[in-house]
Amino acid sequence: MRRLGVQNRVGVVLLAALIAIMGVSTGWSASSVSAQDEAVEAAAITPGTDAMVLNGPLNQRATPSTSGTIVQVLSTGTLVQVISGPTAANGYNWWYVTANSTNGYVAGEFLGEVGFIIGDDVVVTSNNVNIRSGPGTTYSIIDQLDTGALAEVIGGPQTANGYTWYQIQYATSLTGWIAGLYLDLSSTPPPSGAFGVQSWILVNDPPVNMRSGAGTSFPVVMTLNIYQAVRVTGVPTTSGGYTWYPVRTAGGTTGYVAGSFFQGGLYLGDYAVVSDGPANIRATASSSGTIIGSAPQGATVFIANNTPVYSGGQSWFRVTYNGTTGWTAGSLLSPE
Repeated sequence: MRRLGVQNRVGVVLLAALIAIMGVSTGWSASSVSAQDEAVEAAAITPGTDAMVLNGPLNQRATPSTSGTIVQVLSTGTLVQVISGPTAANGYNWWYVTANSTNGYVAGEFLGEVGFIIGDDVVVTSNNVNIRSGPGTTYSIIDQLDTGALAEVIGGPQTANGYTWYQIQYATSLTGWIAGLYLDLSSTPPPSGAFGVQSWILVNDPPVNMRSGAGTSFPVVMTLNIYQAVRVTGVPTTSGGYTWYPVRTAGGTTGYVAGSFFQGGLYLGDYAVVSDGPANIRATASSSGTIIGSAPQGATVFIANNTPVYSGGQSWFRVTYNGTTGWTAGSLLSPE
């Protein structure tokens, strides 16, 4: 679970509603920023904290100006690390941020305080909370959860009908959408012991056959080697005494694997713990790469939003520890 401070989720909802009321679009309008906008933004964003894109697509620019070169476009829900700001220009308050390992400026009026990100363990804070088939009150109610129910965030956020919605996985393998207003971070993971959707898992008992379906009777798509990482793309299915996960390799091959031959459950853009330290941090994704740092046993590192690289029998993740950013072997890491 990540260590990002989550404050009042109501603030995210109110900010989204304010954006809608003020008529702010995803384009770069020249309308001035009201004092009310600035007050909401100031309460949510400060240097050294994390923020979330509430209303994307959002242009990240090389300079704090609507004429600045666009370095990338950020989608709704993207997590950014706020470095400095704000700088007022063209009717916007610009913040210098890191997003997807890229630095640049974004208009703060499209950002809000962090709600939840994929991989968060959460707890339901009210009784009779509706779980819906999609992100909105127009979708059908498929279940209800009460105070204390545990879940894991596997999708979102999406805004609709005045709420910020998150897709959750609960009760081992059930999924649905819930309004974030009724969630809080939990220090206790769901009791399933399963790998979460969007997490990366690594082979620890090779070779492992990836199959076209959830069962040993399905054709083998490819064979995975020691510590090769695949990303979980959906909820598991039980068949033939195994729990099967739909997965995708870094190269884009899809199939199913038996979870009992894997370890990990690491999320990009999240924190992990060094479980087999010290872990060398290298300049390149290779065991021959120059060592530029080291993280001791039990240290917490941040995993960047870079696809793991499989090289030399290891899946390498790009991490940051004590200001040093480089590559470390995923086999040395465990979910926080």
